[in-house]
Amino acid sequence: MDYLQNGRKHYTYSEPTYCVDFDTSFDDYFHTYIASGSRRDYQRKLNRLKRASSHRYEFLCDEAALDKLHVFFEIENSGWKAEMGVATLKSPPHLAFLSLLSKKASDSKSLFMALMYIDDVPIAGHCGYIHDKTYYLEKTAYLHSHAHYSPSVLLLIESIKYFIESDSLVRRLNFFPKSFGYKHKYTNDKYKCDTFVIPNNNISSGILFALYQMKMKFFKPDDPLKFVTSKDALQISRKGFFRRFWLFTRFWKQGNAPSDEK
Repeated sequence: MDYLQNGRKHYTYSEPTYCVDFDTSFDDYFHTYIASGSRRDYQRKLNRLKRASSHRYEFLCDEAALDKLHVFFEIENSGWKAEMGVATLKSPPHLAFLSLLSKKASDSKSLFMALMYIDDVPIAGHCGYIHDKTYYLEKTAYLHSHAHYSPSVLLLIESIKYFIESDSLVRRLNFFPKSFGYKHKYTNDKYKCDTFVIPNNNISSGILFALYQMKMKFFKPDDPLKFVTSKDALQISRKGFFRRFWLFTRFWKQGNAPSDEK
């Protein structure tokens, strides 16, 4: 917030964030908030797993979770993420950043991780941090060689059961707006999340910020995440190029935060 108080240029947008509130028993949650089709599908996957292999779950906090962080990254480094080079282990800077972030979360007693094992082989996991009685699930991963078991779904349901039935102080699971797909089948509440976007102090970021202002002023899209396209730029130019150029220069001449500000 210091950026905003110091006059740094920024914009915000709101979007839904999907949560599970642990204000009921697991049985009530399972039969009230999960659709019958999803319940049957979950039971089939669980029965398939029980017939085929031995399995177990592991829930870790802080230093114990930090010690298993490499296990999670190895799980993530499989399937399409490895092939496309987007797994954490494929990017040393990203790996260093997440390792440092996890270390700080561990030091502040807020790091959490869950792992699923089949025949003592780790095949799925998720990790995040706990703040104000809410577990913010940041990353999930599974071994694609075991995808037929749907391990991410099994681990998610077991994690919800763990939080509800254990002595944990966590009372809510937050998936974040970026978590789309299967996870939303298991939520029981929706909240709004505000995101502050602070452009870098350079020309390209200044142009993007000005274009964003133009789009929000003249088009007012329902989804601000659909950013400026070439078609938008053409429409903007037809509405008056010189006025748009003046808007950009006015923004650029106003004071920005120092470039070395963190």
